Amino acid sequence: MEALAILVAVAQCCQRGWKRIICESDSQVVVNLLHSRSLEHVDWHLALVIQQIIQLSNCLDSVSFKHIPREWNGVADFLAKWASEQGPAWNVLDQRMLPLDLSQMLVQLVDHDKDM
Repeated sequence: MEALAILVAVAQCCQRGWKRIICESDSQVVVNLLHSRSLEHVDWHLALVIQQIIQLSNCLDSVSFKHIPREWNGVADFLAKWASEQGPAWNVLDQRMLPLDLSQMLVQLVDHDKDM
């Protein structure tokens, strides 16, 4: 699922004409595969998705894949749950379309970061 999410994100960036992205994931395995590009001992489903990500990345001037700890991923988890509840046809065109709970979560995360 992490690899599929990255594939969709990179495809969206290419469609929007973005040229430089930083993609963060809490899946160390996927990030390592994207860095090494060594897919010899990888399930073929995952290898196919990784290959598609690499191929799509060619439309970008700069792409960086970074691992982040799962506990830093609260916003992404919140958005993934919210998106899954919206059904298959959801699309966020403007930040006003995001749930109000998200802004509260962002404030909490910023406050938490200040305490670290």
